[in-house]
Amino acid sequence: TRTRTRTRTRTMRNVTTQSNANIQRLGPEDPRLSQIVIHNNTVYLSGQVGSGGADIKAQTKETCDKIDQLLSLAGTDKTNLLQCMIWVKDIKNDYAGMNEVYNEWIKDGKPVRACVESNMVYKQEGVQLLVEIQATAALPQ
Repeated sequence: TRTRTRTRTRTMRNVTTQSNANIQRLGPEDPRLSQIVIHNNTVYLSGQVGSGGADIKAQTKETCDKIDQLLSLAGTDKTNLLQCMIWVKDIKNDYAGMNEVYNEWIKDGKPVRACVESNMVYKQEGVQLLVEIQATAALPQ
């Protein structure tokens, strides 16, 4: 296995390309994960959360904005989304607000989607996280 490492000038600090499997991994400098993995013209994003906005709509908007930025960095956009997996803290109380923001954001795409409730015990700077979204997209041809 041959591994080559190079630096990237944008937000991501490192890119590792494994030539034997044609896998490109983009940031962060965390040994446990990549935010973006590109393989066979498919872009996989790790689960994204907002910065801890006060309510479900604010957190969903922040999360979708973050996904837009990462997709752009990978060379694609939300019109090429294939799948979104969504976790909300309280499906009874948060689903409608999340869905309102998500529907406005995704209007040009229509990927397959699943949404489930998750305990989401993690708090970011003292604010309860209410939504996490993981996305998969195609690279444009």
